[in-house]
Amino acid sequence: MLQAISVFFVVLIFAGIAYLSMRRKKDFKFYALGDGTLGPLLIAASLAATYIGPGLSIGLSGQSFSVGWWFPLAACAYLFQFFLIAYLIGPKIKERYGDVSTLGDVLCGSACHPGKAYLLTTATFTFLIMVGVAGIMTLISGTLISTIFGIDRNLGGVLATILVATYTTFGGLKASVYANLWQLLITSLVVVVVFILGETSSGEISNETADGTNAASPLVVLGVVVSFILGDFLQPPFFQRLAATKTARALKKAYTWCGMYMFSWFILMGAIGVSARDKIPHDTDSDAVLFAYAEYAVGPGFSFLILITLYLIVMSGHDAIINASASTATNDIIGRIAPSLPKRSIMILMTVVVAFLGIVLAQYFDSVMHGILFLSSLWAPAVAVPLILGIYRNEETHLPAMMALIFGSTASLITTFTADEMPAIAVGVLVSAGVFLLTSLICSRQHKENLQ
Repeated sequence: MLQAISVFFVVLIFAGIAYLSMRRKKDFKFYALGDGTLGPLLIAASLAATYIGPGLSIGLSGQSFSVGWWFPLAACAYLFQFFLIAYLIGPKIKERYGDVSTLGDVLCGSACHPGKAYLLTTATFTFLIMVGVAGIMTLISGTLISTIFGIDRNLGGVLATILVATYTTFGGLKASVYANLWQLLITSLVVVVVFILGETSSGEISNETADGTNAASPLVVLGVVVSFILGDFLQPPFFQRLAATKTARALKKAYTWCGMYMFSWFILMGAIGVSARDKIPHDTDSDAVLFAYAEYAVGPGFSFLILITLYLIVMSGHDAIINASASTATNDIIGRIAPSLPKRSIMILMTVVVAFLGIVLAQYFDSVMHGILFLSSLWAPAVAVPLILGIYRNEETHLPAMMALIFGSTASLITTFTADEMPAIAVGVLVSAGVFLLTSLICSRQHKENLQ
C-alpha cells in the first residue's frame, strides 16, 4: 500500500509539472528550449540531474564498489568538460550562431557545415546514439519498477517510459527542467541521509581502496578519463540547456554551479561504493550496489522509498534524453528533408517514436555503465571532436568533419571488438582528430590552388 501511495504522489507531481508547463502557447522552440524564463540556477539543477542519471549514480557507485577510488576520482575529469563548455565552446556558440535550437544548427548549420550529406549523416548518428541511451534508461527504469511492484521488468520499463514520455510530450523542455529540479532536491536529500545512516551503523569504513586502484592499468584509466571528458560532450540534452540560457554569462554561472555540485556528488558516490565493500556481499551485481547499500542503511522496511528515489534519478536523465532525441529528429532530420511539415506535430510524434525505440533497445543492454561507455566511445570521435575542432574555424569544414566521423567511429568500433586492453574512445578520438586536421589541410591547399 505504501509503495502504491508513494508512486501515486510521484505521478501526481509530474502530471502537475506537465500541466503548468503547457499553459503557455507552444511551438517547436517551446518544446526544444522552453519559453525563455529558465534562469541559470534552474539550468544548473537540470544539468546536474541530467548528467547524474543512472550512469553517475547507480553506475558510478557500482564501479567504485568493484575497482575502488580511482573510478570516482577519474569522474572528476567531468570538471574539465564543464570548463570547456562554460568558458570556451559555449560562449563561442552564443557569439557565432546566436539563436539556435538543436546541435544540428551548429554542427550541421549553414554557418559551419553546409554539406547536406554531412548534415543528415551526423543528425542520424546523433539520433541513434540518443535512442541507445534511451534504451539504457528504459532498462534500469523497468528493473526498479519491477522491484517495487513485483511485476515483469519489461512491463515495468513500458510503464516507466509512458510516464516520462507523457509529461515530456505535453510540457517539453520546461517540464523536463522543472522535473529535474525536484528530482535533484529529493535525490540529494535522500542519498545524503542514506550515507549518514550507513556510516553510523555497525559497518566499518572500507580499507580496500588500494586493491581497486592497483587493478586498473594506465590505459584503462586513460580510456575512462577521456570518456568522462568527451563521451557525452554537448550531447543533445546538454546542448538544449546551453541553448536555453539567455547569455554567455548565464551559461558560465549554470555550468560553474553544476560543476560544484557534481564534484560533491562524485565524492559521495565513491564513498558509498567503497564503503559498501564491508557492508554488502562482495558478489553483489555492480548495478545493484547503491540499492543494496541503501537497504543496509535504512533496513528492508523502507527499501521501497530508496527504490523510488533511484527511479527519480533515472527519470532525470530519461526525460531529457527523450525530449532531446525528439528535437534532433524533428529539426535536424525531418525538418531538413521536409521543412514544410509542422514541427510541433512532428515533435510530439517523434517523442512517441523515441519512447518506443527505447523500450525495444532495452532488451539488448545488460549493464548501465558498460552501455554508456560504449555509446560514449562512438559519440566522442564522431561528433565531439569535429565540433570542438570546427567551432573556431571560419572555413567550411563539412568534408573534414564527415571524414572524422567515419574514420573516428570506425576506429573506435574496431578497437572495442578486437583489443580488450586498448581504450577504444582514446583511439577513436586520436584518429578522428588526425583525419579532421589532415583533411582540413588538404581542403585549404585545394582552395588556395583554385583561387590562383
